Amino acid sequence: QGLNSYFSPSQSGVPLLGPTGMEVQSAAEGMSCADKQDPIADREVQRLVAAAEQVCKDDITTATKRRALEQLSLGLRPQQLQAERRCALIERAIALGVAEAAVALIEAGGAELALPACNFL
Repeated sequence: QGLNSYFSPSQSGVPLLGPTGMEVQSAAEGMSCADKQDPIADREVQRLVAAAEQVCKDDITTATKRRALEQLSLGLRPQQLQAERRCALIERAIALGVAEAAVALIEAGGAELALPACNFL
């Protein structure tokens, strides 16, 4: 059997080591980002929260909203923020209503904001 038993432990009778996917998922469901240290205090997260606030405001110019959406799109990438910081940012941005604001920008039309809003979502 060789490699096949290594890649198929259930067929070889060897128990899987470590928690299963379901155990990891159920353990994670009880935790929120707030259970960890406060990443909202982080300067980069604060900058991105400010961008989310700009997207949600009605009295902001189109160009400013576009830049804010682009900042959020780039800033939320896993290469830019660690998981805890991303999670805290996402929770805060959702609480601010940035997802609804982005959808409203898409529905309103206008390629100048619709495209960056789609990229953000």
